[in-house]
Amino acid sequence: MLPALSRLVNREFKLPEQVRHLIAEHAPSYCDDRKVTGRSIWKKVEEEIAKLNVARAGMNMPALPVPSEKAIYRAIKKLDPFRVMAGREGSEVAQRKFAIVHEGIRPQRLLERVEMDVWKVTITALLVDTETWERVTPVERKQVTRVRCYITAAIDCASRCLLALYLHVDAPSGASSIAALQMITENKARLSESTGLSTVWFMRGRPELLVTDGGPEFKDHRFRGVVADLRVAHQFARPKHPQDRGTIERFFETLEEYLSAEFSGRTFRNVGERGEYEAGDQASLTVDQLREVLPMIVNRYHNTPNEGLGRETPLDAWKRLARECSVRPAPSPSEARNIFGIRTARRISGRGVRFLGLHYQSEDVQELRRTINQREAQIRVDPYDLGEISIQTEKGWVSVKCVEDFAKGVSAAEWIAANARLRQRFAAQAAVARPALMEAIEAIREIARNAHRTAGLKPTVITEGDFKTAEQNLLRTFRIREEAASPATDNDILGLAEADDLSSDGNDLLEEGDEEHDDIAEDGDMSLED
Repeated sequence: MLPALSRLVNREFKLPEQVRHLIAEHAPSYCDDRKVTGRSIWKKVEEEIAKLNVARAGMNMPALPVPSEKAIYRAIKKLDPFRVMAGREGSEVAQRKFAIVHEGIRPQRLLERVEMDVWKVTITALLVDTETWERVTPVERKQVTRVRCYITAAIDCASRCLLALYLHVDAPSGASSIAALQMITENKARLSESTGLSTVWFMRGRPELLVTDGGPEFKDHRFRGVVADLRVAHQFARPKHPQDRGTIERFFETLEEYLSAEFSGRTFRNVGERGEYEAGDQASLTVDQLREVLPMIVNRYHNTPNEGLGRETPLDAWKRLARECSVRPAPSPSEARNIFGIRTARRISGRGVRFLGLHYQSEDVQELRRTINQREAQIRVDPYDLGEISIQTEKGWVSVKCVEDFAKGVSAAEWIAANARLRQRFAAQAAVARPALMEAIEAIREIARNAHRTAGLKPTVITEGDFKTAEQNLLRTFRIREEAASPATDNDILGLAEADDLSSDGNDLLEEGDEEHDDIAEDGDMSLED
């Protein structure tokens, strides 16, 4: 673990009482229209301590320690935010910013009001996996791409607890917003448990009201459709009124403080503030390591007294409010698949619905086949679990299990990667032997577990386009043969020297040539639902 990660827990700095009094005396000078800096306040405290130490030396008393500059900023942070803003920017500016507090938007129930927004991370990260970064040369490190990531976050306004923290490299979109919305409803305990944190991130549920700005990622028709399917009211905040989303805005300020205090690679709002500091050269975190940090930040934030809660911690506030009123339950797995799943369409054959080379069969499927004939049926797929799909019938959305039991819990990324590696190894064979397939799936899943055990917070969003590429180039003629295809060997069945490649694209997928079988005509091109 990075040394900085272990410092993300709350720390108590023991300073003599006289030094603490000096800090408390000078910190309020930060609330001044001259806009003094924390560093200048620190210098004044340092000067006063130097004078005191001269006198103490004459009395044979031990010298007082000089506090760190961070100690001054911690004292400034404890000042009333309204007082700070009014002193430095003027009362009118402060009243506009803190109007949400003074106007009394104070939810009383958990998830009564949830605010969601996107923040461009002020830390420049390295776009390379951690294992590769640690073994490349200094010259090669300079060639690694530096990126600014985004975080789509959601916060419960009643308890101030975080419900979603979705990190993504691509620019905000409807897909990233949907991923964060889904995270609100999911149990995130595994993320805190994987990093050994004492407090479990258990907060989840179905919001009553979701408040966002009017950005295109939130006006996206797919996102708005998912919000409607989830039966959540959606409100757009007024343009140029950040106070309408004051809770999430204040969290982002806290998040920036946490990250900039611990890691190099910070960017700045303007050139004057940056000086000669070059963020790209100072980047110290890979994207995976940044993901590893986030559950720790959640843990620290949930256990830190919050001024807006009267110094109660968000964790304690959630527990208190949960005793007073129940939370709207999160959707069941099947309902979640119907709401958040990838939407596409398939024809039905006598073997059922075929998706990514797997068949899904039930009486409902065959009844629908007789009704719609050769027309395509609408289906929804959970890309993180291919064990079941949902299909739209006259009865509504119906769950259909895969005929292969091994598909339960297997993600689309794992399934595609396993097949890509098998086709590279057994390209000459018309079908894949079941033992080889099962071994490949388990090997790929172990790679995924190692790669994401502490990364967490959802992998990259899988799209309809990824499915289309896989089906056309890799899985069009996929078949499972029950007997072994070749004698066992001591070699890794995946042919992998390093367990660091879980992705596959059009260039990696091997085409099957002219090989056909009786189901190939069932797939055709994907018909995607807007």
